[in-house]
Amino acid sequence: MELILDTETWYQPPHYSLTKLSPILYIRDPRFHLHGLGIKIHGTDACKWFPHLTFLDKPEIDGVDIDLISQNNGNTVVLHNALFDALILTERLGLRPSHYFDTLAATRLLVASPSYSLENLSSLLLKTQGKLKDDSGTSLVTIGK
Repeated sequence: MELILDTETWYQPPHYSLTKLSPILYIRDPRFHLHGLGIKIHGTDACKWFPHLTFLDKPEIDGVDIDLISQNNGNTVVLHNALFDALILTERLGLRPSHYFDTLAATRLLVASPSYSLENLSSLLLKTQGKLKDDSGTSLVTIGK
């Protein structure tokens, strides 16, 4: 099973941000706040936002306990910037997936780009100009501004 995850955190520039702190110092800082975790089960319609998770929470998505992420069962977690999100999963939520796939690392190997943000990559690779579209061209989600 593949689980696509994304974390959203709070930051306060200019002093408390990833431009000033390494990911591990940022995540271990007392100001760290996890707004939530988005999970999509690949190949299904199962998609859910879990706001304000803590180490003790055991949420589930369409009957699938996200604790499956921690079991040594061969599941793969897909992340964009696994260095950051994987640290949050392990340090803050106690989740340790069997396998990671980092879309940021993959695109850095395969694509020359001035920016590897999701907004830029969706525009570059999906030809969306900031919007994700289905096969018919209908906009599904606006990315960024």
